[in-house]
Amino acid sequence: LHGLQRYAEFIDAAEQLWHFAAEHGYGRHDPSQYFENVAWALQSLDRYAEIEIWLDRLREWVNSLDPDSLAEERPWLLGTEAGMLYYLHSYKPAEALARMRTLRTEVEAHGRTYTWRRLGDCFLTADLPQDALQAYERAVAVFDPEKDKSSARDNAIACIDEAKAAIRKAKPFWRRWL
Repeated sequence: LHGLQRYAEFIDAAEQLWHFAAEHGYGRHDPSQYFENVAWALQSLDRYAEIEIWLDRLREWVNSLDPDSLAEERPWLLGTEAGMLYYLHSYKPAEALARMRTLRTEVEAHGRTYTWRRLGDCFLTADLPQDALQAYERAVAVFDPEKDKSSARDNAIACIDEAKAAIRKAKPFWRRWL
């Protein structure tokens, strides 16, 4: 998707998949596999407002899950939501930030490495580098090789440096060496 730049086609296909799953039962439908990419494609086409529609769809799907499925899927769904908020932030920063802060409570209860890293990305985009650093450090701390991909941990470690650099940059010039 990223290299092809066929965003509109991807969004149309995702739309069809969503409606098919909604009409015929969600079954094995898993929005965490493509919703974040839809949000990325939408922001690439400056169609930010539609990200909110997809966030609503994600919540609708979450509400349709039975408790056991929800418990299993929750960490990945939180990561998907955080990623979507990351893309929404440039369009509606105040709303996205409010949702990020609300999401943080759930991430603390259910988050995996990927989820924490995406939340950190959101905070870094919102110019909250200290919150981002805490989220990235938490991403590394909760890493479980049985449940998380090693690339998620590696990405979080790289993001720690970005957050630290943003914190240093935010300090007044005369305090940067402290």
